[in-house]
Amino acid sequence: MKQPISPAAAEQGQVITGGASDVIGKIVTVNGGAVGSVMAETLVVNHAGVGQVKATNVEVRQGGIRRAESDVIQLENSGIGIVRGETVAVSATNSGIGIAVGRRIEAKGAKVAIAVGQQISGDVTIGFDVRAAVVFGVVVGLVTGLLRALRGRQQG
Repeated sequence: MKQPISPAAAEQGQVITGGASDVIGKIVTVNGGAVGSVMAETLVVNHAGVGQVKATNVEVRQGGIRRAESDVIQLENSGIGIVRGETVAVSATNSGIGIAVGRRIEAKGAKVAIAVGQQISGDVTIGFDVRAAVVFGVVVGLVTGLLRALRGRQQG
């Protein structure tokens, strides 16, 4: 059963087991279950899922986060859908991120499907960066334009 956690209770260092809707605190640990959203300085997720996160430091072990706004992220056998931050520093083991967006993205051992940033550095496997997205868009546009032109000639 999900229940709201009061900001006063979470301020001392809240441990959530089983789930909650929204959690606000300085240090929050989620063990098992699911939490709707967390706003904290430090978030630790163990065998759990969190919908939205806004935290300075995030550590996830065998869990998942749908959307995170954070600067420092450590992942172990985990995944995050979307990460956004000024400087996103990711350290990962057997983990991945769908989309990483930040001015600087520094990664160690991370698998990122799409990375959008002015600087991308470190040991990172990227499926799609900004340059690849632009090339892909140009190629798709050219092919679509050619197909439409050919189809127009056949009908006319």
